[in-house]
Amino acid sequence: MATIPASPVPSQNPTQVVPRAVNLEIVRPRPVTLTPPQVIITPDQYERSQSAWRSVQEHGNQVWWMPDYQTLSSCLTVHRAQFLPGYKSFWMFVIGPSGSGKSTFITGGMSGLSQVVVLGEMTPNTLLSCYKGSDKAFLIAFGSGTFLYKDFTTTLSQYEEVLKRITAQLREVADGYYVRHTGVEDIEWRGKISCVAAVTEAIDSYNRFLQNMGNRFVNIRWPRVSPKQVALKIAANRGRELSNQVEHIKRVKHFFECSPFPEPPVATVQQNDRLSSLCELVTLLRASTHRARDSREILDPVYPETGGHLANAIMHLPGCHASLFRRSTIEEDDIAVSARIGLDSVKESRLRIVKGLAANSWEMAEVDLEQLSGLSRPGLRYVADELSAAGAIEQHDNETLGARVYSMSRYVKGLWQQSFPACFQIILRVR
Repeated sequence: MATIPASPVPSQNPTQVVPRAVNLEIVRPRPVTLTPPQVIITPDQYERSQSAWRSVQEHGNQVWWMPDYQTLSSCLTVHRAQFLPGYKSFWMFVIGPSGSGKSTFITGGMSGLSQVVVLGEMTPNTLLSCYKGSDKAFLIAFGSGTFLYKDFTTTLSQYEEVLKRITAQLREVADGYYVRHTGVEDIEWRGKISCVAAVTEAIDSYNRFLQNMGNRFVNIRWPRVSPKQVALKIAANRGRELSNQVEHIKRVKHFFECSPFPEPPVATVQQNDRLSSLCELVTLLRASTHRARDSREILDPVYPETGGHLANAIMHLPGCHASLFRRSTIEEDDIAVSARIGLDSVKESRLRIVKGLAANSWEMAEVDLEQLSGLSRPGLRYVADELSAAGAIEQHDNETLGARVYSMSRYVKGLWQQSFPACFQIILRVR
């Protein structure tokens, strides 16, 4: 601490001057933080983006039968978040029947965007291979961006040991750091990779793969449509398949790049409470169970996941989705993306039971729930036992009806009502 004499002050003796010492702190300049300027969207830029999205819809309706634009916007949101430095990457499965158009409409439409790569079958040497030198390795050359898998089912069909190696690599890539020890040199990669993977419904049977991935993937399910109408649409566009695909890629790219993106808006307190309730609800509904091989009895207590990766998607996707559409506030359309992804990340058999109870006063007889869900009675009881072990539903025998009755637990009922208010009941329909 430095001291300097202050101005002299008179003492009791007017002829004597006594200097008074004062403390002088050395004030260091504070570091200047340069924040990027906030992007302000003008009305013209906003209208330009809306017009570009309507153009995507108009062309899509001419080529495909009832294309799912919410799925397309959700996948574009995954790529939008790739360019936000403060956000973690999102990994998403687009689950649908084979030949439903999910690959051409989603991954094909996004293939013209910058910093994306379309991948097919994957092997343990796909990402980092030093065959031609570490600088030629695919992941090193690509850096950061979004993986688009046309059909991830081909990767799942690998031998179990090969699939384990691929799973271990994808976990590390999703976390942003991957190093491969080759014995000759260590190949190291750091970056940010997002992923959109089209896959058939066979993914629901690969429980071990999903568990090994640590639930890093969230799901969105492609809706089933009429095969007859799909066939008529294909016949109407005969001979224009290639030009239609090129035009679709062009329009999706124009929507994504037609005007700058604003920063993702911040959710309100009410919206955060609603999204956090949704996150807890989904973690309960998709809790894993362990059964005995011989009796199929549930052995261990059910402990739901902590929901870190799921919470990252549910809490952050609405703001990124609003930014994609150049909005300054989060609206119901944005929250609907998280609601759909959350519910679609639950096994469909479980979701049918829960949706059926939610749409019918929270309680149903077994025969009615069996008919509504489309599950056989043994299948219904098998899934209901898992939901009961997780604390999601309750079941008891009603002597008056002479049948088993299923009801939603009070806690899950409260979470459901907080997640889906009355104005949001459209998503509760049973597929």
